[in-house]
Amino acid sequence: FVSFPLGAGDEREARRQARTMTPNLWAEGLADPALAAVRAARAAGVAGAGEALADLERNGGRSAVARAIVLRLAAELAKEARVRLRLLEASRSRLDLAPPDWN
Repeated sequence: FVSFPLGAGDEREARRQARTMTPNLWAEGLADPALAAVRAARAAGVAGAGEALADLERNGGRSAVARAIVLRLAAELAKEARVRLRLLEASRSRLDLAPPDWN
């Protein structure tokens, strides 16, 4: 829901979908790895990590930081989908070169 609009270049729709989806993703398992990553960043002295952790602890899946995490993950997913699509398109014309038992 978030990565498709990003892949299509519709950042506004992706942000809208992130606002809707982030609380659900947070509740379904994003919370633990996100909090662990931000705690590790704070321990490593990353600038702004303390404020990000406070936002996550205070607002959870409704925080700006959680939405930013979802948007970042969606952007990575959209990029991976583009690469897979290009690979599929490049290989499709060569499929007939492979014997059927290789497919």
